[in-house]
Parts: sequence; structure tokens; C-alpha cells
Amino acid sequence: MYPRHGPGDRRAPPERTRRAVKGRVLIAGAAGFLGCHLARRLLGEGYEVVGLDNFVTGTEANVAWLGRDPAFSLVPHDVSRPLPFGDGFHGVLH
Repeated sequence: MYPRHGPGDRRAPPERTRRAVKGRVLIAGAAGFLGCHLARRLLGEGYEVVGLDNFVTGTEANVAWLGRDPAFSLVPHDVSRPLPFGDGFHGVLH
């Protein structure tokens, strides 16, 4: 099981083993409670994760600890507007 890390945890996330990326997923609402834990899980399983959030209910602090993983990126964005990038995702989770 993936070790528990949270917003207040100052430890770096565990190093991911060098292996092929399983896929690229987009998580809308990544800075919320469920989104940040889903991102952690997918990163632990070897996925590249792009998180979107408009920070209405979530906070950037919720995902700051994920930013240390090079396979995670956070894009401030409101999903009611067109996405600022094209295709290339194996899954979209909202």
C-alpha cells in the first residue's frame, strides 16, 4: 500500500521506481480532499497526473506535497471553460 502523506506532512513523497509511465490522466478538482488522494494513488501506481482546480473549495496547500513528484502538474483552471491543452489523456476523472 502507498504510504500516507498529507498536506501537513513534511516528508518527501516516496521515490517512484524507474519504470514506464502507465498513462496520463487528468483530475478535475485535484486540490480537493478526494482529488488529492486520488492523485496520490495514481502517482503511486505509475501514472502521470495533470490536476485541474479553480480553488473555490480546494486549496493549493492540499496538493503542494504532490508537486515534489515530477509526474504531477497542477493547472489552475475552471472546468466550465475550454481546456488550455489538447488531447493526450488516457482518462479524465471528475
